[in-house]
Amino acid sequence: METYKTQETKKPNKLDKEMTPAQLARRDLKSSLPRKAQDRSLTAMAAMGEIFNLLDRFRGEVAARGLSKDTVTAALVYYQPEANPGMFANVVLLPEPAGIPVFVDTVLALDRPEFLSAFFHQVDPDAKSAPFQNTLFVVPLVSGPEEEGRLLFARERQRGVLRV
Repeated sequence: METYKTQETKKPNKLDKEMTPAQLARRDLKSSLPRKAQDRSLTAMAAMGEIFNLLDRFRGEVAARGLSKDTVTAALVYYQPEANPGMFANVVLLPEPAGIPVFVDTVLALDRPEFLSAFFHQVDPDAKSAPFQNTLFVVPLVSGPEEEGRLLFARERQRGVLRV
């Protein structure tokens, strides 16, 4: 009769010593996400629920590493294939908690949007060089044939806005 281990012992990662707390928090968030985004269409309420959940999880990871939750901001990426076919992708930034009602009204007022992803901007106060102090990364919410190109476009556009 074989016996199985019910609990694996976690080996320390050798790279943990080389990474900053912000990088470790980012890695922990990304490793907890599904490997591949689903091929689906999200309603405005579902997209907002996803981004609020992801932002809360990421801020929790950041706080667990001893950093301020204010070092993380998020945005929702969408496009409007029917209402505005010329727009390749657009971004709505999540405001501070006091501005959430305006954010919700803005998202609900969009005319037939297709929601693509959540953007995260993270400031790493412990980064060794300036290029690594600001990190912008995407968490895809949906997948499809054109979504990757739209996300790259939106990321580069947002990078210019943030000067990252």
